[in-house]
Amino acid sequence: MKDAIKPNLMQTLEGQPAFVHAGPFANIAHGNNSIISDRIALKLADYVVTESGFGADIGMEKFFDIKCRMSGLVPNCVVLVATIRALKMHGGGPTVTPGKPLPEAYTKENLALLEKGACNLQRHIEIAKMFGIPVVVAINQFATDTDAEVELARKAALSAGASAAAHLPALGRGRAGREGTRRGRRRRGATSRRSSSCSIPTRCRSARRSAPSRRRSTSPRT
Repeated sequence: MKDAIKPNLMQTLEGQPAFVHAGPFANIAHGNNSIISDRIALKLADYVVTESGFGADIGMEKFFDIKCRMSGLVPNCVVLVATIRALKMHGGGPTVTPGKPLPEAYTKENLALLEKGACNLQRHIEIAKMFGIPVVVAINQFATDTDAEVELARKAALSAGASAAAHLPALGRGRAGREGTRRGRRRRGATSRRSSSCSIPTRCRSARRSAPSRRRSTSPRT
């Protein structure tokens, strides 16, 4: 590992810098990238997005409980990414088989199935809020997702305590499709930086360069 200690600088299709450094899966390890790459990014950029693998119940909790305690870094908000298809699966939708077409339940509007699965998203929001960090929900919208489905998921997120929720048509529109989430993230980041109630940090995502670098004292969750 000594030969891989320096983060690997790459870029997105739109030319945004991205560090690829560590990041083992959360089901077998901590599921996060390295503290080294986060610290370098915070010195170079105004906003840094760091990703935790899997869901709020695995990668995010390990991000809070391990990575943030070790680094002392406190993010400004959590961004939870959800899809209509995944929520339908959590609502009891048919099995998805690799190599076979998706069942119609996932490509046609089905509000009843989506409503049953929305509790999964709400539970993830509840977990994130336990750490005292505001939550922004990004609904990653596919071409077959209807406006009614997106609105149902958005309202479910807000009712569970999300500070903001926006659909994210980034698959077809790139950066332009992420504007709603970016505005929500900036708004919540400015608010959380003034808050003293934060205990330890989050699954997800954004930290401003001027975020406190000192380690905060923490107590175990009950």
